[in-house]
Amino acid sequence: MKIKEIMRKDFLKLSADTSIEQAIRLLTKWNVSSAPVFEDSEFLGIITLKMLVEKFTYFYSKKKDLNELRIMPVKELLIRPRFVLNENEDLTINVVKQIVSSDICIPVVQNKTIVGIIRDKDMLIYLLTEFAITKAQNSSNTNNKTQDKTQFDKLAEKVEQIINANSNSTLTITTADKILKIVKTEGYCSAKDLALKLNITEESVEKIGLALEKHKLIEIEYNLLGSMILKRKED
Repeated sequence: MKIKEIMRKDFLKLSADTSIEQAIRLLTKWNVSSAPVFEDSEFLGIITLKMLVEKFTYFYSKKKDLNELRIMPVKELLIRPRFVLNENEDLTINVVKQIVSSDICIPVVQNKTIVGIIRDKDMLIYLLTEFAITKAQNSSNTNNKTQDKTQFDKLAEKVEQIINANSNSTLTITTADKILKIVKTEGYCSAKDLALKLNITEESVEKIGLALEKHKLIEIEYNLLGSMILKRKED
């Protein structure tokens, strides 16, 4: 598995002169907590909602003019990411750990140009799906044997702990399992209906659905409006 297979190509990009007020509006609109900042095509760094809130708190506590903060350009508050990823880099266990433990979006580059980003949430959705698929495949094996925990098994437990520690997260280790069971029982279901049933985003359902299709566990079609339909795979 390569980084480019799971990276997000459509992402929020901010210009260096974007005001803090506008940045907060855009971060809220995109429902993200960080975004890369560019000057023309040059990558400058990352702006985070946490940094903006801390700056606001500082101005407020010092009774400074908030109008000054409101129009301040984001280029004055940037941080550099601890690392970047190459789109052709393999998704190793160490890379997975780096992504999951990062609290900002991670730039993905090709020939020194940013071609995508990866957020911890993207990685968690991918991992949860792979774990659930592995579990489903193992459960269908009648010759299952008890084995020592592998490094991947241990990582699965770590991911679940991270998710459980996040009170705002609605994803669990069994999300893909639930989607698979609903599709098998009902025959087909739209991504929108599954999102409502499981209280997760439609985007999350689509990502999990594509992974399930890749492993030949379901089939995917699209209706005339372009919405995803998950269908039971007939033997």
